[in-house]
Amino acid sequence: MKRLILLAGSLLAMFQVAAQELPKSFFVSAGIGGSIQQNDQGGSTKSFQISPSVNYLLNERWSLGLFLEHNRQTTETKMTSLPGSGGYYGGSRTYEIKNRSWTAGPQVRYYQPIVSKLFIFGETQAGFRAESVEIKESSTIYYYGGLNGPVIGSEKLNAESEATSVQVNVSPGLVYFIKPRFGIELKANMLNYNHGLKNSMTPDEDTESKNFNAELSLSKAKFGASFYF
Repeated sequence: MKRLILLAGSLLAMFQVAAQELPKSFFVSAGIGGSIQQNDQGGSTKSFQISPSVNYLLNERWSLGLFLEHNRQTTETKMTSLPGSGGYYGGSRTYEIKNRSWTAGPQVRYYQPIVSKLFIFGETQAGFRAESVEIKESSTIYYYGGLNGPVIGSEKLNAESEATSVQVNVSPGLVYFIKPRFGIELKANMLNYNHGLKNSMTPDEDTESKNFNAELSLSKAKFGASFYF
C-alpha cells in the first residue's frame, strides 16, 4: 500500500514539469529491491536483489546494453510438536534455505514518452544464470517417560546443490528525469522464462526443468537510478 501511495504521489508531481527529451548517449543504471515476509511457522523469508547495467541509446526510443543481476534469499522455518494424548513424544525441527544466483547477458529497451520528463519503457533481458542452494536442517526428538527422565535425540543434515540455466525476463517500467542526465526508475518483472541446463541434484538422464511465469506486482518492483554520459 505504501508503494502505491508513493507511486501515485510521484506520478502527480511528474505531470507538472517542463518539456524534456531523452538524452542520446551511453548510460549506466542500477536497480535494487528486497523484501521480508513472515511465514505461518514463525520463520521468515528475506530477499535482496541488485542489478547494474551499461547501455547505449541507439536513438530516442531504443537502447541496447549488458546487465548483471545478483539475488540472495534466505528462508527460515521452525516447527514444534508437543507430546500428544497417545504418548509422550515431542520435538522440534528447524530449516534454513539459502539461495544465491548470478545472471548476466544482453538487454534491450524501448522508450515511449508520456509527458514532460516522464517515459514508460519495456525491457527484455536474456542471460546465463548460475544458482546455488544450501539447505540446513536440525531436528530434536524428546521422549518423556520411565524413571530415567527424558531421552533426547538430535540430528543435523546439510545439503548443497548447483544449477545453471538460460533465463529471459520481460519488464515494464517508468523513468523520470530529475535532471537532463539523471533519472530515477521503477521496474517490475512481468514475464519470466527459465530453461534449465544442468542441476547437480538431477540425474543425467532426466530432462532439465522449464518454467514460465507471468505476474505483475508492485511487491516485486525495483527502484533504481540511471546516469547518462
